[in-house]
Amino acid sequence: MGVVSTNLSKVIRTAITYFPSFVDRKADFQRSARRLFRMPFERDFRALEQLLRDNDLCLDVGANRGQSIDALKMLSHSVRITAFEPQPDLYSRLVAQYSTDPSVEILPFGAGATSGESELYVPYYNGYKFDGLASLFEDEARDWLRTRLYQFDDRKLEIRRYKCWTILLDEFEIDGRVAFIKLDIQGGEYDALQGAAELLRRDRPILLIESPSVQIETFLAAFGYTPHAYTCRRLVPNKHGKLNTFFLA
Repeated sequence: MGVVSTNLSKVIRTAITYFPSFVDRKADFQRSARRLFRMPFERDFRALEQLLRDNDLCLDVGANRGQSIDALKMLSHSVRITAFEPQPDLYSRLVAQYSTDPSVEILPFGAGATSGESELYVPYYNGYKFDGLASLFEDEARDWLRTRLYQFDDRKLEIRRYKCWTILLDEFEIDGRVAFIKLDIQGGEYDALQGAAELLRRDRPILLIESPSVQIETFLAAFGYTPHAYTCRRLVPNKHGKLNTFFLA
């Protein structure tokens, strides 16, 4: 089943580079369906029903098109969400989507190990923008698609650079204790965690990280964090998830 799912994803990913207008319509339909049936885009978010409480503050670092925001809004708990998205067009889209929701704050920043002006690298293939693969590291933006598209042609790949602003989460003024942080920033997770060392030490937030590296696991272990996989409706300690891994202090 895993191989079939991987191949299907590869087919769809390849197809959208030829029919880009289909993507937004598909995304809008999926978002409406997920909201209607209260199905988060990734099942790992269901674990938060056990872990979060009303009025908890959640940070969504790498908000993209708001998938994680919607997943958090599906919880029975009324959490507060501060989302970070440095891509200008996605930031504007998110502001428009959540402008009437006082529990959601959208900020036009990335998170890193330093604060200041940075370059964001966004891959385009055959003219289609893969905004979900934007990264502060050019190699991350350039290499991911090479093995994930059929008949990949390097001549069709273009990396565009955008100015953005990164912040240290430790220096950001946060209203109250942070209960949860989702990190999905295409290779920038370790730097973002370095810039949040005091926050981790102070608040001990639950972390959800996509495909964490050994470097990340070692860094977090120093703060008393252990990895957990969400499987069969429970969190299993000292195990990594297939895509995302929880870290609990």
